[in-house]
Amino acid sequence: MKSFVIAFIAGIIGGIAYSFLPDASWGASVTGILVTLAVYFVINRKINSKLMLIVNASQDHIQATQEKVRKKMNAMQNKPGLNQTAAQKTLEGMQKEGIEEAIKMLDPANELFGWSLLARKQVSTIKYQLFFSLKQFDKADKLEGDLLLFDPQLVAMRMAREWMRSPFKKDSSPKEIQSSPITKLFKKGTSRAKGTTGAFLYNTYAWMLNKSDKSKMALELLTKGLDKCADDVIKSNLDVLRNNKASKFSNKAYSERWYSLHLEVPPQAKPQKQKMRRGRNQGFQPF
Repeated sequence: MKSFVIAFIAGIIGGIAYSFLPDASWGASVTGILVTLAVYFVINRKINSKLMLIVNASQDHIQATQEKVRKKMNAMQNKPGLNQTAAQKTLEGMQKEGIEEAIKMLDPANELFGWSLLARKQVSTIKYQLFFSLKQFDKADKLEGDLLLFDPQLVAMRMAREWMRSPFKKDSSPKEIQSSPITKLFKKGTSRAKGTTGAFLYNTYAWMLNKSDKSKMALELLTKGLDKCADDVIKSNLDVLRNNKASKFSNKAYSERWYSLHLEVPPQAKPQKQKMRRGRNQGFQPF
């Protein structure tokens, strides 16, 4: 990293300069260390400030896009004879275009990567989530080695991606499951996540177990989750498994958070029935 090299050189120069002072003795090495730390701190603070400007601009663009989509959706709903399928495609197209633009807005941060390893990981983490949301998994996969897996939702995304590649099989042994990338990600995520965020990971992992006919393992897992980070979804799914109704296991209560993992297709909104009014000469007409 350029910032470390520059700071190190500055520390050497500072230490040498101090050594020429009267009674410098061992103080030269201390001075060199202090100068190194000070320069490194200043450089990284400037790099971080530039990075935040880029990241915030990208996130603001996403929020602005969401607002445009919301307004467009409200305007569409007020139109008679709305084609739900066409409207949905229009809204999805607007959102996709906005996210792709937001990803491009992160590109200027590339010039900061040589200065800070953390900057690279921060940008890669954001891009991964955006590519994943667009189902552009090939692009997301290339960023896996540079992720900061602190956010439980990101951990869930990685678990979902591993499931897409290699789901648990009905004949998978407990040992095979325990050594899988999915399980490793789950353990890493739940070591930090508490409360509802932790419960989401428990239910996501349990869904995978239940999907592969490992309902007993799912039951054991959620029983542990109940003590560590219970929420209503864990309690509901536990009741289902305890009553041998594995087919009713569901994470739909998490709504968009769950469906954003692309493991299940969200239910389609039912088309609204148009109210009718009587016209003067043409019988009933839609508003």
